[in-house]
Amino acid sequence: MRLRLALVVLVVSAVVTLSGCHPRSSVESADLETIKHVVIIVQENRSVDNLLNGFPGVDTVRVGYDHVGKNVSLKPADFNTPYDISHGLRDFIRDYDRGKMDGYDLASVSDVPGAHGSRNFGKYPQYTYLRPDVVKPYFAIGHEFATADRMFQSNLEQSFAAHLFLIAGTSGGAVDVPSGRPWGCDAGPETFVPVMNKRRKITHRVFPCFPFRTLGDELDEKTLTWAYYAPQVGRASDWRAYNRAMRLHQNTKGLAHPDFGGLWSSYDAIDHIRFGPDWDDNVVSPENTVLRDIRQRKLRAVSWVIPDFKNSDHSLSRSDTGPSWVASIINEIGTSQR
Repeated sequence: MRLRLALVVLVVSAVVTLSGCHPRSSVESADLETIKHVVIIVQENRSVDNLLNGFPGVDTVRVGYDHVGKNVSLKPADFNTPYDISHGLRDFIRDYDRGKMDGYDLASVSDVPGAHGSRNFGKYPQYTYLRPDVVKPYFAIGHEFATADRMFQSNLEQSFAAHLFLIAGTSGGAVDVPSGRPWGCDAGPETFVPVMNKRRKITHRVFPCFPFRTLGDELDEKTLTWAYYAPQVGRASDWRAYNRAMRLHQNTKGLAHPDFGGLWSSYDAIDHIRFGPDWDDNVVSPENTVLRDIRQRKLRAVSWVIPDFKNSDHSLSRSDTGPSWVASIINEIGTSQR
């Protein structure tokens, strides 16, 4: 299973010091009343077995099963693998295989995000783990903080629902991803997202703009401050023009290039947040503003930090900067005055 990685950093009143991403804090002995800030740093589409394989004391494996029960050894890889692996609702059901966890070799592999279509990338490209040398910052962070190696996300599949769970504990039944971009209330009117029932069957499709309550609403009610740092949400018209040019292999010079990370700005999918005062007050772009706010001692009680595509660890980002991005946030917190 490809799981969303959410690193939660609790900042207590005692000073946290980091050097080269080796924080030492008093979180272990801190009373809950001393916690001043909670920072939720979100990365993309990596499981513990893929991201922290071989980390001392963490439950990881180097062998998986294919759909006929054969043992398949995981191969070491880096962030620059030129493909994505399909991971929608149907993929989950096939991969899970009623608990056998052996259907991964049947997943589509493609050089298109979401693995729409399929290409040949050799045998068993789905069975890999990241070499420890390319995730050194994550290993350093893991040595200093608790690592939840048996904690699993609540949704079954892709990023749209996963990010909604991170802000609301629900996706309203939404699965897979919306049919248009951006993924939320700013989408074009023709956009829809599938909705499933409790038996994991898709029953209907709706516009991806929901009314359910979120953690932001609860924080507002308790007069606690919060911020959601995320890339700018691209306009539907910009996405349509850019996608059309890419599809027709046209030159995109002069066109807006919306960042894929803006699709993960999940408060855009909550109607009363998107069209209410919280959008201007608490949804902050660009996402690296969090570094400035930490330095200027403006960090709010609860913060979510969503990466741009380059720093996301997502397949096909063609970048290995994700671990350094996460470390930069933690280091900034660790050297701050509060």
